[in-house]
Formats: sequence, C-alpha cells, structure tokens
Amino acid sequence: MKISQTVYGAEHRNTINVLSSLGVVYSSMGQFQLAENYSKQALDTSLKVFGENHETSILAMTNTGGIYHNQHKYSEAETYFQKALDTQIQTVGIENADTAIMMGNLGNVFLHQRNYEQAKPLFHKALRSEEHTSELQSQFRIS
Repeated sequence: MKISQTVYGAEHRNTINVLSSLGVVYSSMGQFQLAENYSKQALDTSLKVFGENHETSILAMTNTGGIYHNQHKYSEAETYFQKALDTQIQTVGIENADTAIMMGNLGNVFLHQRNYEQAKPLFHKALRSEEHTSELQSQFRIS
C-alpha cells in the first residue's frame, strides 16, 4: 500500500484499487472493521477524483456492498449494490456482462432478505443480459 501511494500518489487509480482490494481481503478474513475502513477510503477517494460514473468508483461501490453482504448487513449491502447497478446501467447499459453480475449481487441480497419478489426479476434480467452478451461475443468471433 505504501509503495502504491509513494509511486502513484494517494489519488491514483492503482492506489484506490489497492485500497478496495484490501477491503475485500480483510472482509474475507473476517476483519470487517478494517475491511470497511479500506473500502470506504477507496470509495470516498474515487468519488472525489473520478466521480460516481467512473469504473473505479463503481467497483469500489460494489466491493463495499460485498463487505456488508459478508457481514449479513443486507440493508447496507442493498444500498451500495443498488447504487453500483444504477450507475453501471447509466454508464454502459443493461446488456453488459458486468451489469449482469451486479444484478445478481443485488438479487442475492434480496434472496437473503427473503424478498423473493424483488430477487426474481433481477435474476431473470441478469440471465437475459448474460445471454445477450454471449450472443454478441459469438457474433463478434464469427465476423
């Protein structure tokens, strides 16, 4: 981390990604307070430097949502996953593989909350998006 800050600076994309990744690692280790601290630092810096429509900010939102999901804090996870999904759709559209993954993330939160009526459409949309993305990739390879 210190190397990244020294080489790139605290507001460089690589440094922000390292902070976000550290949040994921600490979350996986069950050290949630550290995970939240790193993740929020990454998100705050990314929003300040790039704005919310940048892929680095969207990734930081998603990682933060994942950290809350790992703690079973589904309301907080929903907030971050929903914001990441909305921003992703606004930025790259609904028929994108990463968008499909984000729909699945949010669907999983609803599933854990036993909110099946909100989970089902997200999973169906994610499936359709993934199928469309696969079709486009096949067409691209054939052309």
